[in-house]
Amino acid sequence: FFFSSRRRHTRFRNVTGVQTCALPISGTWETPKGPLTIAQDFQKITGTLGGVPISGTLIGDQIAFTAGTTNYTGKVLRDRIEGEGWSATRR
Repeated sequence: FFFSSRRRHTRFRNVTGVQTCALPISGTWETPKGPLTIAQDFQKITGTLGGVPISGTLIGDQIAFTAGTTNYTGKVLRDRIEGEGWSATRR
């Protein structure tokens, strides 16, 4: 197993006997619906999307959150998030 120097920036947690890895995504992202701000505590995420509170999860590179009554899912790809019908770019 080889870990690069980026390992220190990745957070690990043992959940139900399986070690999972959450990418560091805290910060502000640009979306067509306004800024997406994310605060991350291991796999739990909170923040706002265009001023609307969000809550959700990040498992590996898969993100899922709710803003108001809208559910969002996507994949984190370094400095962008790609979802079905939406995307975000890190500021």
